[in-house]
Amino acid sequence: MPTSTDVAQITYPQSDGQPIADNTKQFRWIVTIQGGLDALFRADPQVVVAGDLLWYPIEGHPETCMAPDVMVAFGHPKGDRGSYLQWEEGGIAPQVVFEIRSPGNTIAMQTRTSSKRSAHGTIWNRRNGSSGPSYTPRCRTRLASIG
Repeated sequence: MPTSTDVAQITYPQSDGQPIADNTKQFRWIVTIQGGLDALFRADPQVVVAGDLLWYPIEGHPETCMAPDVMVAFGHPKGDRGSYLQWEEGGIAPQVVFEIRSPGNTIAMQTRTSSKRSAHGTIWNRRNGSSGPSYTPRCRTRLASIG
């Protein structure tokens, strides 16, 4: 367990060195979803919509990092962030996460990523860029309760 001195010295990188997308179709879906959500919540000063932003759910553990294609966090002020440090956001995880499936992502990989994000409080929303939206039943129920 890191001490408070150790935690203060930890660096949380703002880039994972990975590309935003693997192809133009995937990139187009990311930009379309992020832009649409940003426009939808433009007037609400307490909704953060971000694309390809590193999310660190646990203070002191930069190895526990995720980079959702698009994420939405309700109840947090708009503004630029280098990364989403959950402990600085009141301990609240992004409530909605979109991951655009690329040719290299298998269903098994997406399931593991979904479970990891859910463990930190996220509603999971999966979208396949070639065949339309695909929501898990849990996501559909939780989205209805938020919106």
